[in-house]
Amino acid sequence: MNIPPFIKEVIWSVYPPRYKQLSEQTFRSSLGYMSKLLFLSIIIAGIILLPTLALVKGTIGQELNKFDTFTINEEITQTGIIQIPRTNPWVHVDLNKEHLLENEFLVIDSEKIRYRLFGINVVDQESLKNLNSGDAQVNKLFATIMFLLLPGIGLLIFIKAWIKYFLLALLIGTVLFIILELTKFRLRWKEALNIAIHSLTIIIPVEIISASVYSKYLIPTFKFIGLNVYALSTVVFVILAFIGAIGYQVEQRKKRRRTTS
Repeated sequence: MNIPPFIKEVIWSVYPPRYKQLSEQTFRSSLGYMSKLLFLSIIIAGIILLPTLALVKGTIGQELNKFDTFTINEEITQTGIIQIPRTNPWVHVDLNKEHLLENEFLVIDSEKIRYRLFGINVVDQESLKNLNSGDAQVNKLFATIMFLLLPGIGLLIFIKAWIKYFLLALLIGTVLFIILELTKFRLRWKEALNIAIHSLTIIIPVEIISASVYSKYLIPTFKFIGLNVYALSTVVFVILAFIGAIGYQVEQRKKRRRTTS
């Protein structure tokens, strides 16, 4: 039975003696592994959040109803039709006359907002002037906007989290390298960084998935680029990195004994 390389790397990352082999791979390969692990963790967190997302439409209506008064009075004058892009437009805005939705994704005309998701939806502009009216189509429109924002939010979280874990691995890997450099158990900087990255194997999914449910038990201390840095998981990460370094040294000694015998 052939185990996929990524699954094999995950298994090796929780078995310290394998850190000798993991430390020998290229730093780029380790970063690729971290990226895959982070992406998978975000996907799992998103799946866990699906029941919450399914209730967004009702939640928006409840939250908007908390306004005693929320009316919008506008005066807009339009001199020409707005089409984005100009050829085969996705968005068509003409506040001077009615325009039915054809091939566009969004049409705003003199009276209605029409948009296409899994079907054609229509919202009266009058309903938007009073957001606490409880109109189901208004709630659905806001829910659709939030739904469309999710891929961008997920990508932004991925980029921020990648930077956070890369810098964390760089910091702990460098500290590990400096400390071991003062002993007889020396290793190269690249090896220390690879060990640090693979020591994140448990930390990344625990933090990402916990953040979607409940993460106070990880003891958030401060925010870095909008993401929490947790005291408990950081301490565990440092411990795992040193355990990985010990596993590296154990395997290194075994290799030396085999070569001398």
